[in-house]
Amino acid sequence: MKSVFTSAVIAITILLAACRDNPTNIDTSTGEIYGYCRIFNEYGEKLADQSGLTAQLLEEDKILQITTSTPDGLISFKDVPASVYTIRIFKPGYAQFHAYTFLDTLLAANVQFVGHGRYRLTELSDQISILQFNSTAEPDSLHCSLKQDIRYEIIKDSKTLTNILVRIDTIGMDTTGGNGHYKPILKNIYGSGTEEKQKIRFIVDYEHPMGNIITSRTVMMSVKVDNSQTQKYAVSSESNAISAIYEYDSPNTIIRDSQGLIVNRLGESTIYTKIVNKNISIQATSTIPNALKRSKAPQRLVKTKELSVNLLD
Repeated sequence: MKSVFTSAVIAITILLAACRDNPTNIDTSTGEIYGYCRIFNEYGEKLADQSGLTAQLLEEDKILQITTSTPDGLISFKDVPASVYTIRIFKPGYAQFHAYTFLDTLLAANVQFVGHGRYRLTELSDQISILQFNSTAEPDSLHCSLKQDIRYEIIKDSKTLTNILVRIDTIGMDTTGGNGHYKPILKNIYGSGTEEKQKIRFIVDYEHPMGNIITSRTVMMSVKVDNSQTQKYAVSSESNAISAIYEYDSPNTIIRDSQGLIVNRLGESTIYTKIVNKNISIQATSTIPNALKRSKAPQRLVKTKELSVNLLD
């Protein structure tokens, strides 16, 4: 019995020793510091490949670990013991927005790490809000340049009418009043024609396609109807579209006779031309974006020629 007990004690001792020497044992005194970055190009588009950011883990100005972001934007420091660290993140040609300034390097100092578990960077320091970096390259101004002439097309919604008051004829005189006070006898002459409502489609063309850029482009349309105040409308085009389109629905109701002439007379017929506006003018403006670090510089504008369209044509 004694030999059996002795053998069991020896086996347990060997097992405990093996556990201490096993390299797969988890050291609970260390942990992981991680975070996800977001990288954007000079047009504000998030890059499909989020790799390339360099991240350094420092302790008292000594670099302990260096890592780079993965294609999905992950930055990770593993096997980190408890201590107070500084974290530095950067990528040449990119800047981080922080406290209304753009920094080439994102620096988080006095990061107190307890030394076990997984801790996300945003949970460790108020100095890191978003791991977001934007390209400092100058955007290509050609992508926002416009052709000078605005094109347009008139889209008519017409319906046929058969009771248009074409003219009023005098067919005789009414002499029943006596004393030489005669009144003409009038007859309304009706004919066929059309009733029209119009939509004006204005087309502003860009000088160049966007290429591989997927961000939509926006132009500002300055629209003035007759003598009214100019109104401004932002018009965005689809990704890689070469034109921006603005449509104006005319409030006019135009009645034309069979000869195409506008009829604007009242009589027994209730059909009549309603003219609200006679002319519309339009001009388009495109803003060329500044580079990130010149965001406060005066904006560069590209304008088309002003186009006027008669709404009664």
